[in-house]
Amino acid sequence: MQPVDRPHPRPRRTLIAILCASAMLGSSACGGPTPARGEAFFKIVEQSSAALPATVGLAPSQLTDALPNRIHTFTGAPESVRVRLSAAVVVGQVESVAKGEARRHTGEDGYEVVDFDDPRADERALTVSVRGDEAWTASGEGGLPEIVTFRLGLMGQADVEGYLAMVAELDRVAVFLAKVEDGPDAGEFYPADGARLIGVVTDEDTISFPAYGDEVNVFLNGVDTLQELRVEAGKTEQTINHDSARTSLP
Repeated sequence: MQPVDRPHPRPRRTLIAILCASAMLGSSACGGPTPARGEAFFKIVEQSSAALPATVGLAPSQLTDALPNRIHTFTGAPESVRVRLSAAVVVGQVESVAKGEARRHTGEDGYEVVDFDDPRADERALTVSVRGDEAWTASGEGGLPEIVTFRLGLMGQADVEGYLAMVAELDRVAVFLAKVEDGPDAGEFYPADGARLIGVVTDEDTISFPAYGDEVNVFLNGVDTLQELRVEAGKTEQTINHDSARTSLP
């Protein structure tokens, strides 16, 4: 049997990259003086990710673990279980942020699509478009269009307009994108690791991923420029094995 590459797992029913802490918009975490560009967005992503159970999926211990050319395997698991945490990495300018699809839960794994502004919506997704000037993809993934679109989800009670404004504040970014395997969202891109793998790129081509908070420098592990990321992304595929007794399997 041939190994099967699998993207980072996610709950089947939910929209892509749901940010549970989006409802915190307007709280003290986002109040006070006007934040630096994108700062409020990354703070919410950090808070949301911290609230997720540790057993959900596989989180990278450092930035390079999430590159498309890194394949994760698990001691004791079938050889067919091979996980990529991203299918592509895109560097470019955020072109637009728009309202996307909304869903209302109807039961176990069931839902119906409703109007985005319907107060009954349990989940909503924003559509983010990035004009890429550089990209790296997993083997077999193929090329990407000039404008790459991905989705950001938020829970139904979130301040949608405030969140739209925060995401629209993003400028030049480096985004690690996973792809949904099956179900109604099959083929859709979403930002990996609970959206923490949306990074900022400066005019000097340095990179950072602010949603990793105080641990960001440890997470970057010395890869903090686009050139260093290019070098890592250009390497031949590498396999990283994990002790499945301490890692949640997909």
